[in-house]
Amino acid sequence: MPHRVECYIHSDSVSQNKGGAFVLVEAQTDFACKTDEFVAFTKKVALLAYGAATPFWAEIIAVFPHIEEARKALESKATGLGEKVTVKEVMLLLPDGDGMWAGIDVDPTTGALLEAHAREKQTDIIFGAK
Repeated sequence: MPHRVECYIHSDSVSQNKGGAFVLVEAQTDFACKTDEFVAFTKKVALLAYGAATPFWAEIIAVFPHIEEARKALESKATGLGEKVTVKEVMLLLPDGDGMWAGIDVDPTTGALLEAHAREKQTDIIFGAK
């Protein structure tokens, strides 16, 4: 199924609030996945998933009901793509205190999230989609 992978990384030098979210959102065609509306929707889902602090779509909707309305509008023939849009996967990423997260969006349909440990000099791929 055609899809887009998007990540949101939250990091600042002041607070302990660091981490991110990685989402995989599907549509029925490649064309739909490349539209500005679909790209904006996936970015918003990643941001709100981190804000809701849950990897479960139903719980994200409970905290931010307008995102489900946006998904339905995107599916609508009258106002959107006219294709089924599904939030397939959500992954929350929270550092363990010693690690640092970095988001890499290689192209619109692939992505990888890396954890780099400064002490261990180790890099692990945690999640990726093709």
